[in-house]
Amino acid sequence: MADNIILQDSSGFRSPINLIDQETKLSVGAEKPVLPKLDPALDYVQDVEGKSFMDLKDNTEFQKDLVRFFNGGRYNYTRKEIMERGAKGLAEEFVEHMRFQDTNEATAVKDLFYARDSRNNTPGELAAFGRLMSAWDGSERGGTGTLTAAGDYAAGILSAPSTWASLIAIPATLGAGAVAGQLAKQTAKKGIQLKLRQVLSEIIAKKTGSEVLKKSVLGTTLKGAGAGVVVEGALGYGQIETQEATREEVIDDFVGMTPGQKALATGLQAAFGGVTAGFGSWLNVKSANSAIDTLFEQQQKIDEQVTAGAKNALATLSNSLTDPRQKKKVGNVLARIGEMTKALEVRIAKKEGRKAPLSVEGVAEGKDILNEIFAEKPNTNVIGGLSSQTLQSITAATLEIVDKLEIGPNERISSAIAKAIAKPEGSAGSINPREITDILDSYAITREEFSNVYLAELSKAGTTLGQASIVSRALDQVKLPKSRSNESKDVQALLSEITELGKVGISTIDDILARQEVDLASKSPLGVRLYKGVQELDAVRIGFMTSQLATTARNVGFSVARLGVDASDQVFRSILTGTARAVGSDIPHTPARNTFTMLRGMTYDKDMALVARTMLENDMPAVYKKLFRDTSRVEVATNSQTFLSRSSTFVNTLNSATDHVFKQAAFYASLDRQLAEAGSSFLEFSKSGKTLLEVDPNILERAGRDALDFTFQKGYEDSDTVFGMGANAIITLNRKLPFVVSGAAGMPFPRYVANHMEFMFDYIPLLGGAKGISEKLAQKYYSPDFVFSKDKGQLERWSKQMTGTMMFTGAYYARSTQEGETDFSDFKFSEDGDVSKMGPILGAMGGHALAADLLYRYVNDIPFPTTKSWLSNALEVTAGMGSLGFNTGVVKSFVESLEQGSFTEGSKRKMADIIATFSYPGATAKDFIAQGDPEKSYTRYNPDMQTDANMIVELGKWGEFTSRASKFLPQFDWLNHAKSINSATSLPRYSPFNSRPIGTINPAMKQIVGIDVRAQSEIQEELSMLGLKEYDLYKNSTVKNPVIRYVVEQRLSETLGKEFARWRKQPQEFLNGEAYDSLTGVDAVVRRSMFSEFVKKQIQDVKTETQDRWNKYKDIAPTSAAGYIRNMYMIDGKKPILGKPRYDMAAEALPKSLGNFTSAEEYLSKSTSLLDELNRRQMLMHFAGVAEDQAKEASEN
Repeated sequence: MADNIILQDSSGFRSPINLIDQETKLSVGAEKPVLPKLDPALDYVQDVEGKSFMDLKDNTEFQKDLVRFFNGGRYNYTRKEIMERGAKGLAEEFVEHMRFQDTNEATAVKDLFYARDSRNNTPGELAAFGRLMSAWDGSERGGTGTLTAAGDYAAGILSAPSTWASLIAIPATLGAGAVAGQLAKQTAKKGIQLKLRQVLSEIIAKKTGSEVLKKSVLGTTLKGAGAGVVVEGALGYGQIETQEATREEVIDDFVGMTPGQKALATGLQAAFGGVTAGFGSWLNVKSANSAIDTLFEQQQKIDEQVTAGAKNALATLSNSLTDPRQKKKVGNVLARIGEMTKALEVRIAKKEGRKAPLSVEGVAEGKDILNEIFAEKPNTNVIGGLSSQTLQSITAATLEIVDKLEIGPNERISSAIAKAIAKPEGSAGSINPREITDILDSYAITREEFSNVYLAELSKAGTTLGQASIVSRALDQVKLPKSRSNESKDVQALLSEITELGKVGISTIDDILARQEVDLASKSPLGVRLYKGVQELDAVRIGFMTSQLATTARNVGFSVARLGVDASDQVFRSILTGTARAVGSDIPHTPARNTFTMLRGMTYDKDMALVARTMLENDMPAVYKKLFRDTSRVEVATNSQTFLSRSSTFVNTLNSATDHVFKQAAFYASLDRQLAEAGSSFLEFSKSGKTLLEVDPNILERAGRDALDFTFQKGYEDSDTVFGMGANAIITLNRKLPFVVSGAAGMPFPRYVANHMEFMFDYIPLLGGAKGISEKLAQKYYSPDFVFSKDKGQLERWSKQMTGTMMFTGAYYARSTQEGETDFSDFKFSEDGDVSKMGPILGAMGGHALAADLLYRYVNDIPFPTTKSWLSNALEVTAGMGSLGFNTGVVKSFVESLEQGSFTEGSKRKMADIIATFSYPGATAKDFIAQGDPEKSYTRYNPDMQTDANMIVELGKWGEFTSRASKFLPQFDWLNHAKSINSATSLPRYSPFNSRPIGTINPAMKQIVGIDVRAQSEIQEELSMLGLKEYDLYKNSTVKNPVIRYVVEQRLSETLGKEFARWRKQPQEFLNGEAYDSLTGVDAVVRRSMFSEFVKKQIQDVKTETQDRWNKYKDIAPTSAAGYIRNMYMIDGKKPILGKPRYDMAAEALPKSLGNFTSAEEYLSKSTSLLDELNRRQMLMHFAGVAEDQAKEASEN
């Protein structure tokens, strides 16, 4: 095995590792530091018994400990901040802190993280924290007054994550699912899945009333309370253990609570959780039961209109047998029904993984099915999953539609209906969708049941298409024989027609299900199956990318902010319409009550929102599936039921649930607002006995679009605008070409990016208005049909512009609180020096933050960001690169690999990043594990140190690849590869500008609230003030050798900040004795230049010293410098000689006394030991220089 880098070798030469501060812990899991103890004579903890905590405020040692704690890593108060608060203020803040620790598990876990994070605190401050907690535990009371105590405890409880879990999550599970859950119980009859209307009708017929569907208010409340007791009790116990673990870290010989005391404390918290969850469940179940009452009343009125459905079916069929004119049509229809039952039987068999029954042909063509269809009292046989009564109704409805549209025996029903609907209303052969649904209602069959006719047509088309390649059909690039090409076009037409039927509520089949049915019927060749497998793999990967709990938290945060945006839009819309009407316009009035409709749909009117969603599911199932079953931001749906696909769905459960909550409210709000403008409301409509099929299709289409728009899932399939067509092309390409758009182009969420960009242009002041102006100009000079967005009129655009102006004003105020000390999307919410990365939550609102930050800098003479930095920020907020946008570096890196004939380091990194997305679900576990072990919260140093002694022949080229590919997984030892410095198996990475290792502070809280909190140093504040990014002054390429780079970065993290604090106050000769800190205002350019020169000099000095030390060290102790030598070998090897591999040329130039070698690989393969291998590498590096000189001389001669 190779020697690890040592602190001092046998020659007495000190290793370059000594350049690192000896107190720095390089390995993971360092021992707990020894805490200093206070002189017992000065120990104030013993004096607090029987007193209040505040009684200690005059004790000198107590004051010192307060200063140590608040000046330490938990709060990072400056001297000025400490002096402003004084002893009394600090004591009161500590009392508040401990009250939060007692009632808020977030504070408790943060304290434990702080106590265990020994890299970023001192033994002195931890000891002070321990004594202060001991004093708090031993005091009789806080001593701040009853009202203050009540306020502190209330604030702690209300801000605790567990409180909101009890109040919202548990009740939502038990209450909001009342309708769906109860209907599921009612519909599980003989394996036949009935729909809402049928279930309600059966209940009405039995005269049992709606109570059978309702959940017991008392029972559900008690159930919710019980769940709250369990959850809150578990969290309460966990909080107690966390508090005690914190004390064990900082208090010697700590004695914790007795089991009885723990049980009592846990019981009290569990009781609180039970009350909270019970109250929330009571509210939710009342809302759900109210929705059931509304649906029940509605169905009673509907049933009065369709009571003769079953009799109508039998009458129609009986009459057809006695009418000679219907004989051919009856035969035509029966043949269709036979094909349908056959297709259904085959479909069921395939899905169950068995062969279709041999009797399928007989059933389809024989007398069995005829007997069932024409029987006055059919038996209960189930054919193709359908009851005999349902077959009767489908046959009768089909017969009437065939007769009405004069459909020939070789013409598809779906095609005939689609063509008839497409014709102008009132023209010959036209039909209104309502006429079709009236026929179905007259026979008491659902759209889903009749859609089996369409499924049979899809199945037949798929069988006919046979072995045609799905890829060639999708891309239309493979030249097929003429008949095969016609068949492919025929299938495409059928898919389009059935999709259109779904949009008008006649079919329950969406485009994905239609395509799946064709594929199921066709026999896919191996190539097609492989393509579908890759497509599914990409879909799963994209699904995993939204699986983190933090992603859900960020989506919720942005959506909550959009509630305010939505209300503002309505206020301005109401003002604009009112003003327009006042001057004589006949524009529809926007009622003021529309302002908070969206918010009401999530609270007070949640029952109405649930009714709207349930009606949509029943009346227009295909539209419902499109709206609610496209998981939030998962853009490549395959409808696969494999383990991987189900896993992707499972890890997105919470994300989907929250997405549906907002989407449901948005759909209801849009319906209610549009109906309000027409003088009605959704409440009135829901009690009218009508279905959504009787609503103006434009209103329904707008409601669905608004719901998708709110959640950034709107598609652009029907758009004929420049932007929409471009967006749709990329979205479609992403579906059809797995890993191309999502991986190679680095844009896994093109639909989100398009919605993100549209939101920005709608709400950033001037841009939305400019769209209208440029549109008018383009219509005049380019095309009269040119529009950016046909679904938005000037009224909507200008109301959004006015809202956008308010958003910009708010953003400007928010940026002014930062005074230029943070990046445009980063915020300090406290004085502890930590910054919250708000970019992912701001999302499309980040554009306002960026514009406001630039304006604030301009107004206050703060330097603008560099051009590169500004363009990077602008691209980030415009295309959503900060969260779900795109990154084109993948293509570039793979092109470079093809040119070089092997994988480049860049391509391996990009490949690793793509593979890493499959481990996204592990990121949540990783952060929760790291909360208890701060060492695992740091970013690992990825570059391969190249020091494994077993790699004698060739470098371990894939070490960094492994680390990057597993970066979202918890930090297991077997995933670490940097085994070089002080036997460390995992090295934390440092920024040269911060003494704290790079990583999230309190990573579990990042998952819960979606905000990544990072430490910010004084020098990083200065970077922000000067509009600089770290990469403007230091890049990875600044130090190419990873071994040297690690030492340089760690050294700078310790020294650069200290040197800057000294230098900034030092008089400068060329400033006439003035210091850097004295430069303000017009001196901004000078400040940036001075600062950059100072930092670059510090970096160069450390780099040079470190490089020199390693150069000497490799000659004295080569085995200890193995990583350095190997990396230098790899770096120099990238420079070819006369277009040929550098080291192959070196091998040919070696002295013949060493042997004849044609390649470096051959020469290295002769190594007999680690030392021999390293010497050979150095020999090749030397003779590469010789070969290069010889080549240069030859070219000059």
